Amino acid sequence: MPPALAALQKQQEALRRQQEEQARLDAEEQRRQEEEARLEAEAEAKREQARAVKKQKEKEKKEQLKKEGKLLTKAQKEAKERSELRMEQMLAAGGKVAGLEEGAEKKRPVYDRKRKPKKGTEEQKQDEQSESASQLSFTFSPFSTTASESFESSDSDPAASRS
Repeated sequence: MPPALAALQKQQEALRRQQEEQARLDAEEQRRQEEEARLEAEAEAKREQARAVKKQKEKEKKEQLKKEGKLLTKAQKEAKERSELRMEQMLAAGGKVAGLEEGAEKKRPVYDRKRKPKKGTEEQKQDEQSESASQLSFTFSPFSTTASESFESSDSDPAASRS
């Protein structure tokens, strides 16, 4: 084989090896980039899942506070803060608040009529009750010998039966 041909084959062989090495490096670089992209996507998915879990927990917490009636709007929070500030100022000035004292006894409500019944009406009621009781004592008895007397005695006082 001529030396020129051998040199040409060596060059071609070196060129082929160089191209194969370049192709291998390119493929390796591409695999590395794909792996990085995959890892980045997994990390992003984990972050997204963590955000979703956090958001869900926050939503559940708000829902629980709503159920308990403790969820306050911004305006309600400000009003509460103003109220607490006024309370502190009043306590600092020497004011007393009945609900905050430990030894404070609650006053029990007195359930009583505001209007007292008139004495005359009570006497009238008692008279009516006694009259109705006396009327009941004159009942018809089938064993009585004089049935007409028992009827006459109950009908004898028509004024009492009207009242």
